[in-house]
Amino acid sequence: IKLGDVNWSWNPATAKTDTEGEVDLLIGKIEGKVGETIRVPVSMRDMQTLAGYQFAMRWEPSALGFKGISGASELPVAGLRRSAEGVLTLSWNEAQGNVRTWKAGEPLFYLEFEVQQAGESPITIAEEIMHPEAYNEALQILKVRAGAAEATGAEAAGAEAFDLQLSCYPNPFQRETTIGFKLAKAGEVLLLVTDLQGRTIRTGTLNGQTGMNEWKWDGRDDAGRSISSGQYLLRLQSSDASGYLNLVLLGE
Repeated sequence: IKLGDVNWSWNPATAKTDTEGEVDLLIGKIEGKVGETIRVPVSMRDMQTLAGYQFAMRWEPSALGFKGISGASELPVAGLRRSAEGVLTLSWNEAQGNVRTWKAGEPLFYLEFEVQQAGESPITIAEEIMHPEAYNEALQILKVRAGAAEATGAEAAGAEAFDLQLSCYPNPFQRETTIGFKLAKAGEVLLLVTDLQGRTIRTGTLNGQTGMNEWKWDGRDDAGRSISSGQYLLRLQSSDASGYLNLVLLGE
């Protein structure tokens, strides 16, 4: 915890300590046709052992419509309040002060977008939103930088994450929507619907089967009450994968 988190003096876009090194990210360059969904890997250029990281990402929202974030079981906490503006904040730390090692080229996560117009649309680190930094085993601060991965029409090389094929239809919806997802193996699945402040609205569990599965949400909270229209976040967690989706509930 930074001092400013307690006394409200900390500005997330301002570094308070000299950095001890650098972490280079690769942001995949993926081609897609208008209307298609693409998965953009965000990977480590070199092997890294980290206790945590934080950074923000920016893209052109008229070209790419944000749909969600997916990948391995340890996804970062994603701030989605400005995703419609093309801004996403991300932070992650290993539980109980431990560290995790990523291999060179191994994805931290995948960003999912719907291609909305033709042409190139770079995805970059937004230093003006949040100071990009990571923390090594000694909790020293490392500067996070980003460059383009060498990938055209396919995902960047590296450790392949299982594709959950997480989807929602209809979305936006009024009375009920169906969440679809794919599991590599059978097991318990936790689904959480939260508001943009992180408050849990609805909790669901099911014994998922290998292959495609479905879970329906009727726009009600855990007490069975109808909730107000607006934007919500679905998080799915299985034993070996997790993912996020934006949900939009419309008024009657």
